[in-house]
Amino acid sequence: MNKFDLIFLLLGEPSSKHVNSFLELYDSAFTAGFHTTVATSPSDLAHTGRRLRIIVIDAYELKLDDVLTMKACFPNLKDVHLIFLTGTQTTTDMLYENGVATEANICLPLSIGFKGLLGIVSALSR
Repeated sequence: MNKFDLIFLLLGEPSSKHVNSFLELYDSAFTAGFHTTVATSPSDLAHTGRRLRIIVIDAYELKLDDVLTMKACFPNLKDVHLIFLTGTQTTTDMLYENGVATEANICLPLSIGFKGLLGIVSALSR
């Protein structure tokens, strides 16, 4: 049993092509036995928890308003690590800047896949 929760913050429109890739990562984490959940709004994260929480953020189409909303929620959270998943590194400089603005631990392309995500999650959970 893992000593942390893996939360996937899905901000994209359901019709967006990248949402399937994001949900595949969620399914892989769930199937691998992680305690997972999906949130669709930063305000869903506002409750306090006693376990370490690793939040995987769908930042593919993130707007500045979303960043500001998230930043307002995160100071109240304790024992949290943030992973921003974006498009490709070469085309999403703005999204990486948004990740820095929310003080994300790491910004990665969505194409990292489950094995790459698992490596990052393992490192953050230590």
